[in-house]
Amino acid sequence: MRDIAILSLALRVVFKDCWKHHEERLDEMEGMLQEGEKTAFEVCVKLFGTKFGIHQMRFAMAETLAHLDELVRQGRAVMKLPESRERIVKFTRR
Repeated sequence: MRDIAILSLALRVVFKDCWKHHEERLDEMEGMLQEGEKTAFEVCVKLFGTKFGIHQMRFAMAETLAHLDELVRQGRAVMKLPESRERIVKFTRR
């Protein structure tokens, strides 16, 4: 029973740290959008740089898109759909 209590405490600490990182990342991206509208790729490069290879960049883009989607869901950002044939989706702070 003691092992379960220790594991439970450890999981709470890990989850709390993960949640804190998630919230910090959301705040950081929201700040980037205050500078003006950006594509998801522009946010990704500003956040992670260009040092990654193609596979790591794919993960970075997935994380960026997930966080931008969460900002939109929370009402902290707006996804602007293309008005012309350019087909570029941009995000801006609400």
